[in-house]
Amino acid sequence: MADDLGVWCNYGQLQRDLLKLYYDGTLKTKIGSDEYASIPWDKYENGDSAFLFEIIPRIAMRQGELGHALGLGTGWLLARWCIPEEAWTQDFATAYWKLGHPKHHANEDDGQCGVIINTQYNRDAQCHSHVNFVRNGLPLAVQKKLADETWGSADAVDGTGDYSPMNIHKARRARWALVRKELHDSLGLCNWMGPWVASPLKERHYSGDDSLESKFFSLATGQQMSREELDQVGERIFVMHRALTIRDMGDNDMRAKHDLMPSWIYQDPNGAQPFTKGTIRMDPQDMAKAMEMFYEVMGWDKATGAPTAEAYSRLGLQSVAKELAARKLLPGGEK
Repeated sequence: MADDLGVWCNYGQLQRDLLKLYYDGTLKTKIGSDEYASIPWDKYENGDSAFLFEIIPRIAMRQGELGHALGLGTGWLLARWCIPEEAWTQDFATAYWKLGHPKHHANEDDGQCGVIINTQYNRDAQCHSHVNFVRNGLPLAVQKKLADETWGSADAVDGTGDYSPMNIHKARRARWALVRKELHDSLGLCNWMGPWVASPLKERHYSGDDSLESKFFSLATGQQMSREELDQVGERIFVMHRALTIRDMGDNDMRAKHDLMPSWIYQDPNGAQPFTKGTIRMDPQDMAKAMEMFYEVMGWDKATGAPTAEAYSRLGLQSVAKELAARKLLPGGEK
């Protein structure tokens, strides 16, 4: 029914929003007593799936205040009902990240790397490069061997839920994941199936081929391009997106105003401490270090998280740097 009516759950965010609004009493105060009474909450409480036949059409057709508000999506719902975003970002149960979207393969899958990726967009990152590797089913020892071959150190990867403090190799892997995600969006390749740094074949010692994208591109277009050259294209796209965000925000302090993390990533329902096996809880100081390392490997300004004039120039984006400089949006007043 949801598919037929064009309703998307936003990776379960729609359901989590409804749950929170129902149980904290917000619905009763926002939609009015008549509309509230018209909804068969007894079916919901009894686990009767017929409740969905009542609620999904309301959302799809924007029927009533509840249908309209839920149909807007989380960001606009919070604004419409004057609910502070912190009520969601501080609640572990919401899995909400920022700007209306939920987390997507964040610390629950890949520790600091997953958190970094979720900060980088003003929407759902839609990135699977990292999780396809850490969740590929290979033993951790094999994953670490492949990490050493691909990112220069076995320390680039941890076991899921058994995280160690941040290091520069994890930052390099986060950069790789984002660059490949942008490449896949542009090339029409699936970022859920690839990249292909691992193989299921024992005779290959489980090693994949990190250059498949460039091989596909060269074969399909006749334009020969190496892995490094194609990765630079992906980085250029990623940095251009960053520049557009800076321009449209009118602010280059991305670190403080854009690359945000919900406070629930620093919580554990059982009170477990960060870097304790079995918890996905992050440490604030460690995540601050993680962001600085990520900015470093990107060649961006550490204080603001904004690309420098040199970073733009390296990617052939001098005109972008010039426009941002004219708007005083390069870090540190660069020209």
